[in-house]
Amino acid sequence: MRRHAPPLVIMGPAGSGKTAVTLAKMREVTGEVLYVTLSAYLAQTARRLFGAHGYENPHQNAEFMSFREFVDTIAVPQGEEVRFSAFRTWLERRRGGLKGDLRQADAHALFEEFRGVLGAPANGALTESQYQALGVRQSLYLAGDARAAVHDLFEKYRTWLKEEKLFDLNLVSQAWRAKAEPRYDFVVVDEVQDFTNAELALVLDTLKTQHHFLLCGDSHQIVHPNFFSWASVRALFWREAAAAEEAPAAREISVLQTNFRNTAAVTGLANRLLKIKQARFGSVDRESISSSGAPPARRARRNCSKAMTRRCARSTLRRARPSTTRSSSYATRTSRRRGPISERRPSSPSTRPKASNIPTSSCSR
Repeated sequence: MRRHAPPLVIMGPAGSGKTAVTLAKMREVTGEVLYVTLSAYLAQTARRLFGAHGYENPHQNAEFMSFREFVDTIAVPQGEEVRFSAFRTWLERRRGGLKGDLRQADAHALFEEFRGVLGAPANGALTESQYQALGVRQSLYLAGDARAAVHDLFEKYRTWLKEEKLFDLNLVSQAWRAKAEPRYDFVVVDEVQDFTNAELALVLDTLKTQHHFLLCGDSHQIVHPNFFSWASVRALFWREAAAAEEAPAAREISVLQTNFRNTAAVTGLANRLLKIKQARFGSVDRESISSSGAPPARRARRNCSKAMTRRCARSTLRRARPSTTRSSSYATRTSRRRGPISERRPSSPSTRPKASNIPTSSCSR
């Protein structure tokens, strides 16, 4: 990583050392440097690790912020950030006037759709025609009457925010882009999978040189649902570079596949369970499969018939049954939320597992 010039994208599962690699790279740059992540706790932890053992660099000024703190440095939004509890209360009051199946819609699903789909684009919320044109994997609702009703409710949601003096960070990010000024020589975005395109675009607007950034994350560890995909992030880069009339720099993507946190037994069990999850639900995009460490032979095999995939999944489940009930239940829950776990590095070449037998991937943090 030290040999590569920005822009850089680091993908890797929990326990693969993403943050350590990111902070080491960050120490080498000069000028005004920003580390930003959605979690205030992670930002504080990164600041402490960065300055450990008396480290000082007189050639840089490093700032560590949560995204909310970063937004406030541009301009402080009026009111309070909207929370799910307030949204749910508002939705329940309106249920009687909703149309069709929307009356029974889950509040969490609608909140995710508003924050992660309708309000997520970098250049503004989706119009109804843009929303209707989304693919089936880009929305929780089918095109047609369902999306029309959801979009209508989204417009009422925006009106409610203004009336109650609440704000949505996506909508703020879109508005604040006009106020952002280039002030950082290098930017690090950690846990990028929790950012929407609107939030990420605002951060990158503060760069003096457009491609001097490092993104770090794992699409299997999404905490704040937002329909994140590496493909959409990549598309954002190209659009921004074209708008600035810059020749897009080569995007260096590094995948960390060794797990230094879990034992081989835990890793193997979780990876087998993840095969069932991926056989049933698939993967968001090619980059997500790459970050899970599944070897090419496995990826090609997933393109076989559905019946063959189901038989493979059932066989995998039978092999996973000898594990204890408690650990299997825990691994199942975590793999559903976060994804697979990377293989721990073997102690010697003789014990090294074959890549075609045990894929490496993510696990819950």
